[in-house]
Amino acid sequence: MQRFTRTSAARATRTLARSFSSSTPVLTNYGFIGLGQMGQNMSRHLHSKLKPEDKLFVYDVNAPAITAALGNTKDHGHQQMYAASSVVDVGANCEVVITMLPEGKHVKAVVQEIVDLKKDSPTVFVDSSTIDIPTSQAISQLVREANAGEYLDAPVSGGAMGARDATLSFMIGREGPKLTDDRLQFIFDAMGARIFFMGKISSGLAAKLANNYLLALTNIATADSFNLARTFGLDMAVYAELVSKSTGNSWASATNCPVPGVKAGVPSNDGYKGGFATRLTRKDMVLACQSAESIGQPLFLGAIGKEIYDKACEREDLANRDLAVLYEWLGEMGGDSRVA
Repeated sequence: MQRFTRTSAARATRTLARSFSSSTPVLTNYGFIGLGQMGQNMSRHLHSKLKPEDKLFVYDVNAPAITAALGNTKDHGHQQMYAASSVVDVGANCEVVITMLPEGKHVKAVVQEIVDLKKDSPTVFVDSSTIDIPTSQAISQLVREANAGEYLDAPVSGGAMGARDATLSFMIGREGPKLTDDRLQFIFDAMGARIFFMGKISSGLAAKLANNYLLALTNIATADSFNLARTFGLDMAVYAELVSKSTGNSWASATNCPVPGVKAGVPSNDGYKGGFATRLTRKDMVLACQSAESIGQPLFLGAIGKEIYDKACEREDLANRDLAVLYEWLGEMGGDSRVA
């Protein structure tokens, strides 16, 4: 693995002939920008599935995240991941750029830099961030007006475990009912298990916000329910199994069981470390509520749900741990008045 400079990236761009068509290119350079907890695993899976002639360039403003991403490739038998020194380096090298960034302003800044760099060389932008819909639409317009390629909103569902296991669901917003570029199909197949075409640009984000609004609320209900069962003195492993087979089943109760020691491989077994942070759940809740308000759609549980996440995120130890930590937090607030 090696670090590319802007000079070497420009040289590579000049010497390699590439195409932008419905057929698979002879060589494709992919870029991945944003190597947080989700991005680390997504880029690892993408790298592991590269064709021998392809390359992956990764970048993050946090240099240790780049180092970690490069380290994630040690178990694969090919050296095809390169550390870029900037967004410009990624743009100079890559025909396809995937972004996984915290906010819309970050995505827009990245796309703007690459569009300014490659005015006459089309790029496919795949944004898997969860951002506000107006910013996503503005980015799409920016790419379209600059004739700079194609922009897709492609947020994901499945959380950190889905990214780790390559079982993410991609929700796609784009013009057209199917993928016409084989490179896009390859990306989604490498990093996920399901693809849902939701409609025009920003429809993927609309689906993500509606879905995560539901997740945020079922997470609260799950925490409440499991605390109730604990207070009743029920065997929590048996109760969790019951719920997983009954009408109360949800991702929050089964896949991401909030009770430590009940299900293997979940954040609750490791002090709620990793997973999908409470602060990110709050962010999605806020975005969903704002989007609903902008179109005059009432969310009858939105205000109370947001209030709970606002309160939880006042504590840094809750904000930065997996959302299942609400089980522990609500249990602390309720005390331990267990039924004899």
